[in-house]
Amino acid sequence: MPAVNVNIQSEIINWALSQIQEEKLDDKLMNNITQWLNGTKTPTFNQIEDFSKKANIPLGYFFLQTPPVEQIELLEYRTVDSIQLANPSRNLIDTIYEMESVQDWMKDYRQDLGFDVLPIVGCMKGVTDVSVIVDRIRKDLELDNNWYEGCKDVRDAFSYIRTRLEDCGVLVMMNGIVGKNTHRALDINEFRAFAMVDEWAPRHIA
Repeated sequence: MPAVNVNIQSEIINWALSQIQEEKLDDKLMNNITQWLNGTKTPTFNQIEDFSKKANIPLGYFFLQTPPVEQIELLEYRTVDSIQLANPSRNLIDTIYEMESVQDWMKDYRQDLGFDVLPIVGCMKGVTDVSVIVDRIRKDLELDNNWYEGCKDVRDAFSYIRTRLEDCGVLVMMNGIVGKNTHRALDINEFRAFAMVDEWAPRHIA
């Protein structure tokens, strides 16, 4: 079957490049992209499909007339140095999408089983006194002032807090990759964790 050329807007190609680290693309693909952008070559469908897979960007996005605007409310996250990033990676975006999907499932599951909303969600709305907030967290998690003294190490302390959170209805998940794809490692320099607030199925992802 002969190669099928496709018309892809240069604005879309530039947008796709902004979503990834160029060093993750092989030299052959980068050379093709350069020629697509300067107009000396037209991409084939198979080449765009290859670009889509390597960039982890949905294939349909490449055939839009203008770059997509992804409305992701959950991007108020912080890096290790508490600096908010303006351009989240595809790995982070796809992780958020996946967690939103799981959260929706858990919400429906809890509602079908007759659970009520969780009283801890939003209980401190409008409260600005840190000590009051801390006291409420300790009360909800049933933590005394020296709870950590009974933990062997940091891992044990995390496990203990995780158990207390889950007893309150907060699902805590840990993952270092996107989904089950071992080739898409999450970058701790971009984010360490994020929380998803929901009165039925709150989640913390670390």
